[in-house]
This record gives sequence, C-alpha cells and structure tokens, in this order.
Amino acid sequence: MRIFTNKLKHYEAETDCKYLGGALVTSKNAASNRDIANLAASVGANTVWIGAYCYATGNNTNTCYHDDNSGVVTYNQFAPGNPNVQGSGGCVYMQVSGPSAGKWISAPCEVVGMPFICEVPITNPDTYCLHNYNGYCYMASHEMNLANPVNTTYDKAQSICRANNANLVSFHSKPELDWVKSIYRNTGVQQIFAGAKAFLPDTFEWADGSNWDFDYTNPLSTSTGNCLIMDLSSRPDNGMWSETNCQNINYFVCKRLIPVATEATTPAGEELEEMEETKEHQKSVNPKFQRPQTKTELLDFSNCNSTIVMSPGTITSFGYPNTKPPAAYCIWNIAALGPYRIGIYFTDFSTYANVRIYDEFGNLISLQNGNQRPFSVLGATNVFQITYDSSIDAYYGYHGCLFADIVCPSGFTLINQQKCLKVYTAQVQHLDATKQCTSLGGTLVTIKNAIDNRAVANFAANAGLSNFWIGGFCYTRDEVACFHDDSSGVMTYNSFGAGYPQNNFAIGQCVYMKTSGTSAGQWATNRCHRDTMPYVCEVPLTLEDQTCQHNYNGYCYLPDQEILGPTQLPKDFKAAQDICQANNANLASIHSKQEIDYIKTLYRSSGVDEILLGAQASKPHVFKWIDGSAFGYSYRNPFDNSTENCLKMSVTDELGPNQQMIYGTWSETGCQEVNNFLCKRRIVGKFPQTAEKQKAPVPVHYDITDPSNCNNTMLIAPGTITSFGYGTSPLPGGFCYYKIAAIGAYRVAIHFTDFSTWYNVDVTDQFGENVARLYNSRDPFSVLVESTIAVLTHDADKDASSDRHGFKAVVLPF
Repeated sequence: MRIFTNKLKHYEAETDCKYLGGALVTSKNAASNRDIANLAASVGANTVWIGAYCYATGNNTNTCYHDDNSGVVTYNQFAPGNPNVQGSGGCVYMQVSGPSAGKWISAPCEVVGMPFICEVPITNPDTYCLHNYNGYCYMASHEMNLANPVNTTYDKAQSICRANNANLVSFHSKPELDWVKSIYRNTGVQQIFAGAKAFLPDTFEWADGSNWDFDYTNPLSTSTGNCLIMDLSSRPDNGMWSETNCQNINYFVCKRLIPVATEATTPAGEELEEMEETKEHQKSVNPKFQRPQTKTELLDFSNCNSTIVMSPGTITSFGYPNTKPPAAYCIWNIAALGPYRIGIYFTDFSTYANVRIYDEFGNLISLQNGNQRPFSVLGATNVFQITYDSSIDAYYGYHGCLFADIVCPSGFTLINQQKCLKVYTAQVQHLDATKQCTSLGGTLVTIKNAIDNRAVANFAANAGLSNFWIGGFCYTRDEVACFHDDSSGVMTYNSFGAGYPQNNFAIGQCVYMKTSGTSAGQWATNRCHRDTMPYVCEVPLTLEDQTCQHNYNGYCYLPDQEILGPTQLPKDFKAAQDICQANNANLASIHSKQEIDYIKTLYRSSGVDEILLGAQASKPHVFKWIDGSAFGYSYRNPFDNSTENCLKMSVTDELGPNQQMIYGTWSETGCQEVNNFLCKRRIVGKFPQTAEKQKAPVPVHYDITDPSNCNNTMLIAPGTITSFGYGTSPLPGGFCYYKIAAIGAYRVAIHFTDFSTWYNVDVTDQFGENVARLYNSRDPFSVLVESTIAVLTHDADKDASSDRHGFKAVVLPF
C-alpha cells in the first residue's frame, strides 16, 4: 500500500493507481481495515478513498464491488445508513478520525477531493529486475542489451526471451495490461507483440502455457494473422490486441517468473488430483468464440433486462441473430469496475428503432439506428444504460445488433455524436487554456446550437465545474463582434445572460459558461488576462479506423519514420508521393491552423525540423495540392524569397534569423531536395450532417485605393498592413492606427518584410502594454504579441523627407 495525501476526486485517484498497475486499496477483513485506517491516520488524513463502488440506489450492499475485479464486497464496515446511493452510483471512502474511525461512507464520485491509498500486488524480490510486478519480471526489448534491431519477428523475439529464461508476455488482467503499458510511456513505441500464437484460426494460446483467462482482443479489428500485437498508441482505447503476421517486425516484452525460495514438498494425493483437474480446465480457449446455433433454435445470450452486466462481456438485441427476431423492449445496465470506463463496440448493427445510450447521470450520449458499419461509443463514466425496442425490426427487414463491450481508459468523450471534449479542472487564465487546447490540435469548446449548449453544460457540471472557459472572444459590446475560437467566424448562436457581452471595448473579453443555479447554461464575459477558471477542450470529430495511429478530422496521418522505420533516408517529392500512394494516401495537404497544430504534435521530440508537403507549383508562387483538394488556406513563410516548385513545412519551434517566427510556416523548396515527409489518407465514411445559419460578419472598411489597412476598424489575421502610401513616390504623410486581431486560440504575429521609417512604429498588446518601439531601416524581422489583439501606430509625415520609404508586414495568427 501507498498513501497519497494530495486531494483528488475519485476517478483521478483511481487513474493514478491504475498507472501503477494497481487499484484503490481494498479492505476484505477487519485486520486489513485497521491497517488502512492506521496508515491514513499516520499522515493526518481524516478521510481516504478506498476501492469500492456501489451501483444500486439505496442501502443495498449486494451491488457494491471491489475495484480489483475480485467481485462483490463480502466484508464491509459501512456506517449506519450507508451505502446511501442516489441514482447514479456511489464511491466509497473511509472515515479515519472521530467516533466513526474505520467506518465506510458512500459519496458522489466526482464532487469531493480527498487523499487516497493505492494497492499493487505483492511481488517477490529480484535484484536484477527493472520492472517487477506480481511475481514476474518484465523485460522490454528496447531496454535489453541487444544487438540492433530491438524490434524483430515473433519467433526471433520468443527465442530472445527463452535465452533470458522468459517467454513473450502473457496477460491475465487489465491491471497487468496497464502495468505493461506504463513501461512504454513516453518511449514513442506504438505496438508490441503479445506472447500468443494461433493453433487454429482465431484460436490462440500463450507461449508460456498459462491459462487464457483474460481477453482484450479488439472487437472491430479486421486484420488476420497467427500472432497478436498490442496497441500502445495514444488512442483512448489503447491496449487492445489485434491479429498480425508473425513475420512482421515489432518491439516486444519478455516475462519471467521470479522464483520464491521455499522448501520442496510433494503434493498429497488429494492435492495432486486437484492440480490435475486445474490443468484440465487451463486449456486455451477461442477469444472470438460464439456458440453455434441451429436454424430453429432460439437462445438468449442477449443479457436483455439483466440487473447489471459487468464488463467485459457481450450483449445483443433479443433473439439475435435469428432471421425473424422476436419483439422485445430491452434495457441493459452495464458497469465497469474501478478506474475503468465503458466502451461499446458495435460489431453488427441493423435496427429500425433507435438504440439510445445514456451515461450514469442520465445524459443521452449516443442515438443510433439504420444499417451501419462497425463502430464504437466510448464513455467517460462507470455505468452505461442502453435502451432499444425491437418490436418492428423484423417487419422492416432489420436483424438487430451485436455490441461487443469492453472497458477503456478516459480521454476525449463523444458528446451528441458531434463533439469530442475533454475537461481540465486546473484554474488557469484564458491564454493558458487555449495553449493547452491548441497543443492537441483543437480549441476551447465552441457551441453553435442549443442542443450542444445543454450537452456541454451537463458534461462540465458532471465533472464538477461551475464556471469554465469556452471558445469565444468578443471584440466589442455587440454580439456580431463575438467570434468562435475554431476560425468558423462570427458566433451564429449564443447563450449570453442578461447584460452580456459586457466588455471593455479597448481590449475585448473572453467568454465563459456557468453551469449552476438559475444561470446554468448561460454565457458571460470576463477579463482574459486576470481571471482564472477550468476549461473544456474540443478536437474535431473523426471517423473510426482501427488501422490508423494518428486519426484526426476524418484523415489518417502517416509520418515517414513510421512507414519506413527511423533508419531510412529522407526522400525527394516523387519518391515520397510514390510511398504515400502505396499506402493509399497522398503527401499531406493542409486546410487550417488547427491542422497545422495537430501535425506539429506528431513531431514533438522527433528531431525532425521540416517535412515535405503535397503541393506543386502550377506557375511561380502559385501552388496546387496533389490530392486535388482546394488550396483555400495558406500559412506561407513571409520571409521566404525563394522560387521553387514544391513546399516544405517547418515543424521546429526555434526562431529564425532576426527573431523571425517560422514555426509551422511553409517555404518553397526544390522538388529534388530530399526531406522527411507526411502522408495523409482519407478515412472512408460520412460525418453527421449539421445545419447552421450564418450571421453577417463584422463589417470591415476596405478602400481599394489604399491597401494599407490604415485606420480601418479591425483587421482579422491573416492579412497584410503597410504604411500609408507604401510603394508610391512621393510618399504622402499621415498618422495611421492599425488594430489587428487573431481569432480564439491564437496570438498576433507581425512579420515585417520591409522596414524603413523615421518616426517610431509603436506596437502594444490589447492591454496597452508596450511590446516594441521600432524605427530606422532594418532587415526583415518578426514581432510576436502575446495577446489576441495588437495595436500599431505610425506617423509617416517625415518618412519621405528623411529618405525613408515606409514598411510592409504580413500578420498571421500563431
């Protein structure tokens, strides 16, 4: 056991324990209960979370389960009146001080934070073992003293393990799987061999001869092969196994039993019989086994209207897969134990009526019908309820559905089949919140209709948030000057409370949502740079693709190092495009700043500085995307003066000469130049359709005789500004005021490509703080303004008489 004194909500505490390969501590007898209470008291804790959860409403202890998957709680120390579960399940904590010391009390899981105690399995000592867990030593190939490569075929990997008195890893619980995943955290390894091999199609056995008593095969995987790999990518449901060719090259981990020094004993007769009987039961089983049926047989494996189904398991519509299934209204209550959440994997789906999925708080998170390809719904809670009426399915020729249900870790949660959201409870300023969201390729959550507004409010409230930043910024007091963070333009829907937006016209204000009281669901504005609160990030909805490691906005991204391996040499444009097409893809096209931000995340700590893009010039400085998509977005490097026929993108965060900001920008390059590259493949499928009406944009004054944007109301980046009359002779005099804004998650970058002035060009941020004072003649340079608005002023009256010609600058969001 190990006690943590930081106060976390129940799920956060469970997650910390899960990363250690354990769970919140379980108390199964009076002695262990005393030990837990004494340990907590020794650090001055008054209460601690323990590893139990009660699913049923009221005081029923029969549906209270231990977090360690050992089943129903058979020993308890509940205080009088407990468990007192109110509708959506209850977590359990121990009172440590006072007359109720040692007693258990139920409480809402995500409301109160308190200390907690983690428990991991007892193991045996081994001086030479780096990863010691539950009596076994785990040896990862990238940490073993091996000659290159550290990734190899299945048979060679097993030979290496056998040479180290071990076998390729077998798995016997979800905590063990999580423990192995933790070995590879921050290593960049995407998958490893599991120590299983097929002796019949889809029928596997462990290389170490152990019992197949745990299964985590991916229900939606269509791959085939005689070996298994385990997914270690950043997917929210990682850790699952898929079939693979045994000749493929993969990393691997060996697992060795750590011996216990005990006196040798000979089993007695009864013990020997019991051992033989155990061996008989420990035969390999088919992880994808389904019981055969005759044409007339009607069996019910559906679990329809069962009290509660503990995942992992399988449920189906009633009578599935009969040609004419009987009519039935079914409710399924599905629960996951401890630190795990629920994933529903629909492997077959054909219904006329809606299948509705609710979380444990009664929020509708998915509604599906029709004939659909396999898909999944991942939740953020311990309990799901599914309802479905099959009474008219057969009449309309539908056959029902099969759900393969399996637990999964938390991550982004699908809301209303429209939004992928994640709550951050840290109290931060608006800028820090937006930076975190953009680092994920997303933005603060944007809300564009009343249905989504209710769903986002409920989602945040269930996470314990009362106020939180959302993706909006108002430049004036008028609603038509409020913009979404996702660059989709002026807010087409709002839920501002009375008196809002209420902002200082000079600096603008950020938008947040309230979730409690009579103002629940209403928006307000606040000071971006002073006030702090939690926030919700949103990344684009995407389409399911079990073969894709980097799935974003309906596309699969394939870095060259993952296709070819890290030792392969860079390629020129033609060779790179040929490799992409061999993988049913093209060199990447880019269509938004958020997509740039996502691509940059693929290269963090990779050592790669720039990559080829899928663009070729049709004439000088005019490019087309090779995948045929429209060249409707540009993030060209303003300082690039080259004339070439291909484009490359900077993925390093270092500044160029003279503090030139080039991170994420595109520059021209020769098509014969070799470089790293990125492939992009469209995922087959359709997104849900949404209908949104567009409001009129903020009116901006443009004078075609003056492209300078001098004294315009506001310029939304990207764009260009110049001194008044730039490029003409003689220069007219005049004072210019420029107000420049970047939408939502981005700041203003001013790239001066030409600069020669007599009087100062003063640059201030939205709060009036001076950022730069510039004058004289200078080489091209950048000024980065750490705010959503930048203001420039310049008096050009003496430029002409002092042999100065003014300035030109490109403004970009960054």
